[in-house]
Amino acid sequence: MKGEHDDFVYPFLFDMLVHDQVPGWDGFDQPAKPNGEAGASWSELQVFDANGEPGGYYDQMPTFPGYVHTLNPANATVREFHHWRSALLRDSEQDGVHVRTDGAYYDISTTIAALENYGDNNDQPYRGAGRWMVEAAREMYAPGVGRRAPRENSTGMENVSEPFVDEVDFYHLGAEGLGPIRPRTAGTPDQPEFDGVHRWVMNGEAINIPLFSFVYHPYGALRTGGKIQISEEMGDIFYWITASEYLWGGILELIYFNTPVDLLPGVAGDGAACPDGYPCAYETGWSSADISPRGWHYDDVHQADPAKIAFLRQAARLRLEVAPDLLTSGRMLIPPRLDQENESFEYDYDFYSCIRGPSCNHFGTFHAPAVLAEAWETWDRSKTAFILANPTAEEQNATLTFDPATYGFDRVRPVLVDSNSVSRRLDMPECEAGASCILYVSLAPHSFYLVNLETPSSAAD
Repeated sequence: MKGEHDDFVYPFLFDMLVHDQVPGWDGFDQPAKPNGEAGASWSELQVFDANGEPGGYYDQMPTFPGYVHTLNPANATVREFHHWRSALLRDSEQDGVHVRTDGAYYDISTTIAALENYGDNNDQPYRGAGRWMVEAAREMYAPGVGRRAPRENSTGMENVSEPFVDEVDFYHLGAEGLGPIRPRTAGTPDQPEFDGVHRWVMNGEAINIPLFSFVYHPYGALRTGGKIQISEEMGDIFYWITASEYLWGGILELIYFNTPVDLLPGVAGDGAACPDGYPCAYETGWSSADISPRGWHYDDVHQADPAKIAFLRQAARLRLEVAPDLLTSGRMLIPPRLDQENESFEYDYDFYSCIRGPSCNHFGTFHAPAVLAEAWETWDRSKTAFILANPTAEEQNATLTFDPATYGFDRVRPVLVDSNSVSRRLDMPECEAGASCILYVSLAPHSFYLVNLETPSSAAD
């Protein structure tokens, strides 16, 4: 179904979790089967560790007392319930209302919760973890939404893993985002301190690499990442993160943990919950009720930045119009060597939307390259290209060095295509396999480019 503004509807579900103290519900110790049928209770259908205690993801959740428990996919009742619920969400009549969704997103699902169970509630005579547990989890999704094939309903998960690549249409990246979008562990917002890998990234000693996209992108699961906001306050890091996500074959995810959503230009928050004509936006909250209140906000609402919106539209055009055969279904290749004038460009940022609440927010500057470059080929290997981005507000110059043999060519001549699909010949002679081809490029501020690698016989004059 499409919403009022042609958006799609995907319920956000904790499909593998059950809560033991949801206010107004006392069903944790009641039969789990639909319509009150006799059978095991929810408390009996959870996974257990080797000591007989609740296993998997067992933790407190925000706003509610009590704990969440991880269900056991190796129990037929759990799988049957998943199938039943999926069918209801997909297309059903509820109290005289036609309910239809475009799919579902499963958070803290089988790709996050531990797939092991030492209890006696498995279908198979096994304990612990194994292929049988993974196959049971896969069986939950197949009847509910269909296996990998064109289909009306699609499935999203948090942090998809290898056993579920063909079951998942899109995946949200949990934990931290790119660059400085990661929690501080000590210090103050203006002088943050970090531990472990977070400290390495912030100090420039480590970088994010798109390894999962490099290996599994052709199988179709869409990466949604970035975990940023589109406000002016977000800072220049927005452009670098957006460029990185799209050059890696994903799309940008705007996320609003513990902060009100940004208001788009021309949108006044004058709905029923807001004073007429007064800007306001909703905050979902997450960490705990005392530091992340849910509800409408009036005096701390950020406005969406028109310049960032324009850049995001460029990125979407790159993916959907300029290079769809590369970025939606293509294969990521080894990138060319990239030499640039600004290897360590200074981006400002304000990470004000940490999932753990204000105690891990921080702001400052982050150093990263001024030019980004990746290499892609189509699934059938009929087209190969470098995709470049300049996420800065200044013109940037860079040099690409590559061997045509790396990309399966005997000799090449490049054609440059901008994000408006305008092509022009680059000033580089034909280059043969085994040589170091050198390509000089000058990139306009806040821009994307495609460099098609073509054989001289197919290249346009």
